[in-house]
Amino acid sequence: MPRSVEEEYATQTRCLNRHNVTFVRDGIPGRERMVPTARVRAEVAQLTGASKEESTLARNGTEAMQYLIPATRFAEAR
Repeated sequence: MPRSVEEEYATQTRCLNRHNVTFVRDGIPGRERMVPTARVRAEVAQLTGASKEESTLARNGTEAMQYLIPATRFAEAR
């Protein structure tokens, strides 16, 4: 791989690793998120008929399951 391509690949990889989720992070420089996460969470909760305390946003399915499984175990222990 030519050095210039390798350098650009590394630059793009760093950018994706830093800015891969615009709802959770600040977004790509120059294209910052326009709506605060708390407002989006409240709107999603309203759409689903839940309170915002009962809802959360996750970046992907794996992360959602990692949040859900311990919470379920905690609820069962009560």
